[in-house]
Amino acid sequence: MRENAFVFNALQYNKKIGCSEQERTIIHKCYSKEKELNVLLSYWCMLYLIDKDKSYIGKILEHLNNEDYHIRCNVINLLADVEDDYVKETAKTEYCTRLMKEDCLAVRSLPEEKLEEM
Repeated sequence: MRENAFVFNALQYNKKIGCSEQERTIIHKCYSKEKELNVLLSYWCMLYLIDKDKSYIGKILEHLNNEDYHIRCNVINLLADVEDDYVKETAKTEYCTRLMKEDCLAVRSLPEEKLEEM
């Protein structure tokens, strides 16, 4: 979980003051070695904010259907914290679709909360 905290701190850092080319290179290098899915989700979110490459959001949203409900919760929480119109609209659509088939209460309550916040 320390790695996840590093990625989150880097994400907050990027939101506030931007990211230099050297920092971007380091982030991409660390990302390429990562294997833990929860950390990868955070990296994809950060890389979207840095590069504005929409494919990262697609990678994150694919995991709304992950078997592990912890992963599904992480996806919802990550995207809800991103202040970006494209992400908000895309996430809203996917959340609504997910709500129709979600049977886990922990996951089901999250999109409802997040939709109200958006």
